[in-house]
Amino acid sequence: MIDTAALRAEQTEKAQLIVRSDRLGFTEPEWIAGADVGFEQGGTITRAAIAILRYPSLELVEYQVARIPTSIPYIPGLLSFRECPALVAAWQQLVIKPQLVFVDGQGIAHPRRLGVASHFGLLVDVPTIGVAKSRLCGQFQALGDEVGDLARLIDKEEQIGWVWNSKIRCKPLFISVGHKISQETALNWVKRCMRGYRLPEPTRWADAIASRRPAFVRWQLQQG
Repeated sequence: MIDTAALRAEQTEKAQLIVRSDRLGFTEPEWIAGADVGFEQGGTITRAAIAILRYPSLELVEYQVARIPTSIPYIPGLLSFRECPALVAAWQQLVIKPQLVFVDGQGIAHPRRLGVASHFGLLVDVPTIGVAKSRLCGQFQALGDEVGDLARLIDKEEQIGWVWNSKIRCKPLFISVGHKISQETALNWVKRCMRGYRLPEPTRWADAIASRRPAFVRWQLQQG
């Protein structure tokens, strides 16, 4: 039996440790990562992919995939406890340790301010940004149709992230502080890592690796 009350209390406690200001440790990073988590075999296996990109070229230079038994079932609001063990396993396999990680998921844009990007950043002590494809909580003013349209994501009178149109005729991204980064800097780094797609390159590559999309298959062939 999962003690959900204890896990929620742990989230509230850990959320107090999240640093919401810039503690990046670099002016320009050399390595930026993207992280993505999925599930296999009916959810019994958790699969985490981490892609390492050289900055500023954003070329893929390393990737690791970890598959581990899923530790807890899907429980709304407690996803980070389900995803972080595999992310940490993939992190431990990396040869190159990045200075900044984009995580496909929420950062502080979470009811208890501890989404997977924040939880993972805290566990491995690295600056992280949450780049989610959908809203978990909070309200925002409707965006226009232009690329670059931006709104603040607000919950309980607190800004918990940004809603940003990254590509025309696509749903917006929900960008939030993960750990050791400010709201403004998180948004700026996502913008700096765009190359014409809906997703920034770090999480686009992590998704491509996790799902073996054509771009990743082509990259593998080029590596010989």
